[in-house]
Amino acid sequence: MEEGVFRVQLPKTVSKSDARALQDALKQVNGVANAGSLAARGVDPGTVMLWVQAAGGTLNAASKALPLLKQVVETIRGKSVTGVTLEFPGGMKLSVDKASPEDIERLVKAFAGGGG
Repeated sequence: MEEGVFRVQLPKTVSKSDARALQDALKQVNGVANAGSLAARGVDPGTVMLWVQAAGGTLNAASKALPLLKQVVETIRGKSVTGVTLEFPGGMKLSVDKASPEDIERLVKAFAGGGG
């Protein structure tokens, strides 16, 4: 994965139109430079994957990554899509359905460090 990019793995039950609507909503999140759909359908043919490009350096600074990821999680939950997993460089994953603010904070500290 490129620096500043993370993946959004959607469940097999998500329609193409719902995936597109979520992609468009993610593009509107403050701190997201762009978002799109991966040409390959993910791990298996039934899995839909989106990618999100954070604005320059956002994922490397905890003070910027934390609000960004909280907004991403809120956006996904607001679209009533369940079974979504965020995948970050280095193999770290976050289940959107189960993620508490504390879980997001721990993840950010793990990949962005304590830097602000």
